[in-house]
Amino acid sequence: MFIMKQLLASSALASMVLFSNVALAQNADEKPNYDFIGAGYAHESSYNDGYLLEFEKSLTDRFFISADYRSLENDGEGNVDLNNKLLFADVGYKVLQYNMLDVYAKAGVANYKSELTMPQNSFDNDDTGWHAAIGARARITSWFEVDFNIGMADVFDNTQDTMRITTRFYATDRLSVALQADSFDAFDTLGLSVRYSF
Repeated sequence: MFIMKQLLASSALASMVLFSNVALAQNADEKPNYDFIGAGYAHESSYNDGYLLEFEKSLTDRFFISADYRSLENDGEGNVDLNNKLLFADVGYKVLQYNMLDVYAKAGVANYKSELTMPQNSFDNDDTGWHAAIGARARITSWFEVDFNIGMADVFDNTQDTMRITTRFYATDRLSVALQADSFDAFDTLGLSVRYSF
């Protein structure tokens, strides 16, 4: 699985560099965006539904902070409810800035919480660990941006691979819609969010 993710990451990075060069002549002033708040719908592969919240803020031309929170709930049969919550909060650094393409690294904390509620009992597992990732973000055109990152997260003394790809469509300079697909252990999620840039 990790080898497959590495191959996907290499392909995504190569595609971003290619499209950045192709689009350079038409969009020389366009840069990837790191200043936004967002909220939307999240769906996990085992039929959990919920919501997502996201935030990014540039600190300098190179440094930025990011936070991503997902809450997913499955209302099972017989009054059995499962609620999973996942938070990544990171500090990032743009290692390379090339045309409309940024290559970055980020690291921070990861928090995973799982709550199982049954008529007679309830169980709650909660742990905070670390998260680190490398990725690339490219503003292909004035209205389209793509981001891909791959990394690792450790919670409950268990290190797992992470991967996310995001496509972002700008309706205006400030308002955009983002489509996301990401993986963390068995926590595979699709997301649709509205973002406001500031």
